[in-house]
Amino acid sequence: MTLNRFVYKTHKWLAAGVGLLTLLWFASGIVMVLPKNMLGGPAADPAGNSAGPDYKGIVMTIPQAITAAEAAAGGNMVTTSVDLRRIEGRLYYQISTAKSGTHLIDAQSGARLEITEEYAKQMAARLAGGRGPAQESGLVRRYGIEYPYGPLPAYRVAFDDPAATIVYVSPNTGEMLSSDRKGRIRAFIMGTHTFEFLKPLLAKRGTRIALIFSSFVGLVMTVFGSWILWIQFQNWRARRAGRAEAA
Repeated sequence: MTLNRFVYKTHKWLAAGVGLLTLLWFASGIVMVLPKNMLGGPAADPAGNSAGPDYKGIVMTIPQAITAAEAAAGGNMVTTSVDLRRIEGRLYYQISTAKSGTHLIDAQSGARLEITEEYAKQMAARLAGGRGPAQESGLVRRYGIEYPYGPLPAYRVAFDDPAATIVYVSPNTGEMLSSDRKGRIRAFIMGTHTFEFLKPLLAKRGTRIALIFSSFVGLVMTVFGSWILWIQFQNWRARRAGRAEAA
């Protein structure tokens, strides 16, 4: 194979790959602007969970909530932040500490909410709204293609329903994220447009390597394309002069 032939073939197949990725990028962009009900979305909240929380019912002050958290932890602790969080219609103080983890204290009763795996399954069932029995559950500690964002760790509760509903429950914050099969397909397609699916697969160094590789491919295509253009220009001059064209 001559050098010119190698340049032609390499440029052609690189261009075909880049063209396919560009087509996928445009197609996924179209999916992003389609209405969510066409390709599924997150499961709806159960009835009665859409009402606003009862802020007037808060009787616990922040110092009292911290005291309740210290009692649950069994001693004094260094509090780093306090947030007011709504969990299943009730208000809780989310008390984050330096070494004693995170505590959820009911803003009305002062009781501590401990989200175990079994309680997470109950929360997920209430959010799913009778979509079927929980098929499996487990603790997720790392991001993946199916769970690319959200609080970690999180309990993963999968339901045995036609929509393949999955609910993630954070034991630290009580936050719940749900999706069905169509919603996950839509999220994956949208991720190909924003390249979100690469983040769980590649670490910071891996992302840098991927960018360098993409830049190298672009550089090779540019050099080879310029080479081909130069050859075509030489062939054009040869035809005008009646000489043989380059191979």
